[in-house]
Amino acid sequence: MSIIIGTLGALNQTKIKRLLAYSGISHMGFIILILNIHSQKGFTINNIYILIYILSLIAIIILISNLNLSNNNYIIELGNNQYINKIIGLS
Repeated sequence: MSIIIGTLGALNQTKIKRLLAYSGISHMGFIILILNIHSQKGFTINNIYILIYILSLIAIIILISNLNLSNNNYIIELGNNQYINKIIGLS
């Protein structure tokens, strides 16, 4: 249910922070789904998934904080970064 709520809630978002919040809800659903395996491989996969999710979320937060966006932080403001800074636009 968490995966469905997170996915459907994120579809119509225009602000970055709200999109990340719904993404977190969806990712927690995947983590709970992996925990239902009840084996050592399930726990290992879960730990790797959490590590990758945390690292990517930290990278996104650092990227957004380094951009000089307005206080609203709309997703559409990220569109012209490919022309302003190629490295940030690629990331």
